[in-house]
Amino acid sequence: MNNNDRLLRLRYAIDLKDTDLIKAFELGGVPLTKEEAQAVLTKVQDKNKDNAENNVYEKTINNQVFDAFLNGLILLARGPQKDKPIVDTPQKSKEIKYINNVLLKN
Repeated sequence: MNNNDRLLRLRYAIDLKDTDLIKAFELGGVPLTKEEAQAVLTKVQDKNKDNAENNVYEKTINNQVFDAFLNGLILLARGPQKDKPIVDTPQKSKEIKYINNVLLKN
């Protein structure tokens, strides 16, 4: 399962609309157009392979972009914290590895 798969499943699980998805990316510090959002969620069909493990998308997202999306989703859901000053973009993780616990933090 790659980051695009996680994003797609999370989107359906919490019923995120395209506008909310784009807003979450923006709040996380990653500007995304509607066309780019659709490309991130669109699978490229390979007739020779039926393996769901190797899903290929029109535009792949890396760990840093997925981390920014999760941070933006938190801000979208609960709003900015009142105790802390508002920062333009959330602080990015210094090192993100391919570990679900790191990617699904918060």
